Amino acid sequence: MRRRSRVNLLIHRSLIKNRKRKAGFDKRVSNSPQNRRFSGGTIMDGVTRVWIAESDPAQGRYLADMLRMSGQFDVVGVSPSGQEALEAVETTQIDVLLLALALRDMDGLAVLEKVGKSSLISYPRIAVITAMAGTHSEQAKALGADVIFPKPVDEARLVAWLSESLKNSPNVAQSGMEQRRMVAKKALEYLDMSPDLIGCQYLVEAIAIASMDHMVTRRMMSELYPKLAAMFDTSVSCVERSIRHAIEETWTSGRLSAAVSLFGYSVDPKRGKPTNSECIARLGEYVRFLLSGEDARVMTIN
Repeated sequence: MRRRSRVNLLIHRSLIKNRKRKAGFDKRVSNSPQNRRFSGGTIMDGVTRVWIAESDPAQGRYLADMLRMSGQFDVVGVSPSGQEALEAVETTQIDVLLLALALRDMDGLAVLEKVGKSSLISYPRIAVITAMAGTHSEQAKALGADVIFPKPVDEARLVAWLSESLKNSPNVAQSGMEQRRMVAKKALEYLDMSPDLIGCQYLVEAIAIASMDHMVTRRMMSELYPKLAAMFDTSVSCVERSIRHAIEETWTSGRLSAAVSLFGYSVDPKRGKPTNSECIARLGEYVRFLLSGEDARVMTIN
């Protein structure tokens, strides 16, 4: 009981700290000249949200005007600062980051590296824009860039890539995938779930994916199950059934105290166990929190 209270208190404190940080960042962004000119400090629903990190003001205005004229994109902000680009990724849940390598206070490669080491609710697709494509392309790709656009930017190619980019997982999110799998395995071991269950293998991948993209649990049948089925060369129905069986077995014969510690009272008492989506969402959140920073270090799984 004490452990659960401590965990919940830490999560609550972390959420308050993130909200304060986001409020301060949103205020700076909404008051910036670039943001007032290009997007009015608002985020439009159903439109791809883009942040432009470009040290050349003329290039930044050109890219923002071009994207807004297409009618498909909301330019959330334009900034010459690498630090502000990093804060935008961490606090505004942008869909795409257009990232120049030459920036003030932090270069684009450093931004890529820090984003790759972050534990976020969702990751943006990142397009690097540079006049030195040949020199830094491999390094930027290794750090998680999805695509490299040499300057001057080909407008048609950029718009085409942006229109298709959200259909694929961001490269930068994959950099910590193995670590996420390891933490997911430990969480399932803590629940005393048998690793021999096929559903346990599916859950490890599902939890790791959910720790990168919390919205994926709202797209179980349309996205998550098909992705797992393709990974393990099986059917969607087999994935769903195996995960459900693994959860049922664990809640019947596993460690009840561990289940209460991780899930608290979020499980419907009438069912007595979480649904597939509830289990994946909660453990994905737990993995994300464990990897998120200083407060999470005390929340080691015994």
